[in-house]
Amino acid sequence: PAAERVAAAEKMLLKIGATRSSAPSGGSSVEVAALGHHLAALPCDVHTGKLLVLGAFLGVAFAAADVAAMLSVRSPLKSVQRDPQADASRTALRATLRPGGGKSDHCLSAALLQLWSIERGAKSRRDLCSKYGLAYERMAEAASV
Repeated sequence: PAAERVAAAEKMLLKIGATRSSAPSGGSSVEVAALGHHLAALPCDVHTGKLLVLGAFLGVAFAAADVAAMLSVRSPLKSVQRDPQADASRTALRATLRPGGGKSDHCLSAALLQLWSIERGAKSRRDLCSKYGLAYERMAEAASV
């Protein structure tokens, strides 16, 4: 790889906490941090890996995995401008999320994927997609990740 790409990757790893400077005065010597060792063991990009590691550390591994799955596919959220029922359903679901989570599409997506996993059978999952304004194929893809 080109030297500038390697330098950019090293800078990004330092920024997310996967590496740290080992020189006492902030020199150019770098070592792998504990987060970096965990990230090296995961078969995903470092940003998704950090999400998974921190989610596990904070005790919300399943929610973090659901967010990671939803981030790995195209968004299943359809526009609800012409579907007031789907908009109302999403708003009601957002109200049930933890404080602050109602403002996040990532938290909403994780909640929707959890609802998807509870439903059994194609018909009930299609009904769920219709109720919340979701693309069935994209939800199925996220659930398979």
